Amino acid sequence: MRKPVLIAIVVLIAAVIIVGGICSLLLTTRIETRTSPDTSFAQSEPAAAQPTPAAFPASAPFPQEPEMALVEDAMIKAAASDSSTGSSPPSLDNGRQKIISTASLAVEVEEVGPAVDRVRDITEGLGGFVEHLSSFGGENQENANLTVRVPQERFTAAVDRISGLGNVQNRELGREDVSEQFVDLEARLKSLQREETSLLSLLELATSVADVLAIERELSRIRSEIERHQGRLDFLSRRVELATIHVFLFPPHDRFPQPPSAHLTVEVKQVSDRVDEVKALVESHDGGLDRVFRSTRNEQDRAEISFRVFPLHFSDVMQVLEDQGKVLNKEVVEATGGGDDAPKTPNAQINITFREPKPREGGFWLFVGLPIAAIILISGLAAAFYWTYQRGRRRRDRFLG
Repeated sequence: MRKPVLIAIVVLIAAVIIVGGICSLLLTTRIETRTSPDTSFAQSEPAAAQPTPAAFPASAPFPQEPEMALVEDAMIKAAASDSSTGSSPPSLDNGRQKIISTASLAVEVEEVGPAVDRVRDITEGLGGFVEHLSSFGGENQENANLTVRVPQERFTAAVDRISGLGNVQNRELGREDVSEQFVDLEARLKSLQREETSLLSLLELATSVADVLAIERELSRIRSEIERHQGRLDFLSRRVELATIHVFLFPPHDRFPQPPSAHLTVEVKQVSDRVDEVKALVESHDGGLDRVFRSTRNEQDRAEISFRVFPLHFSDVMQVLEDQGKVLNKEVVEATGGGDDAPKTPNAQINITFREPKPREGGFWLFVGLPIAAIILISGLAAAFYWTYQRGRRRRDRFLG
């Protein structure tokens, strides 16, 4: 009578142990997968060495109290001189603002060389000069960058005349008011110069070597400050007197053919094999291989390849690449400008990215669904044993009755 019950209990205990072991195994595997570090075949640059603290020289001996008293006395006298004269902050010359004017022009011209000569003539005719000139590109694709300086009062005329040389594609004008900086620098210079005069007077009265050294150190500091502020003031004065104009000259773009280009992302199963096939494809079409980058992350291989082919072979190469696998992304820039002459070097750029399919995210449902299925199975087995036990018991009771 008790034997079926014992069998059902033993089966339940065994099923619980099995389900617990499976769940523990799944949980351990999932944790190891999440915490496993990414691996990469890409060569990384070594981290820059951290600079070690340099040994700073010991500071000069601080002046003793008598020396400091002399220097402080000179400083107090200079300040008293400022207050006694009742001087107010210096005003601007003739009440005029100090304005720095700048401009940036991008002008499309038919011929760059003659346009450069015209910019030079315009600048020199207005009393300015060409500060910088650089040109680049071939004979039919020449571009030029110029920086010209013209007197402030001729700034607007210079911008208008240079803009009239062609089709202005971009024009930026700027004005910066530096009047406050002028007032501040001039005030500091006057104060520093008075301090220098006081220290020179004090130096003539010094009687000890220590006093002389202390005063000369302070004089050296004051003179450095004067030179720094004077240099900044001179720089601003030059910027105010002569306005700056940056000019970029270029020919019409539609005159020259532009090669096609493309970017692809393809999902494949064997990334390394596809990389070798692309290398062979580029070599067979006399192309140029620029870059190959391989990496592995989360057990998913990836490769990025950049290469160039001749425009004549561009369509054929694209068709071969699209047949490698499932195209996830495709961007193509078509050739423009026509042109009958074939380039001497491959110039049609193609960038392709191979990557393996992402692993299916079935672990979560397996982790959750397996215990549920086990519980249902155990419940069914328990119900079957209980039903069998009850049925046998009823038969026995009828037989005994």
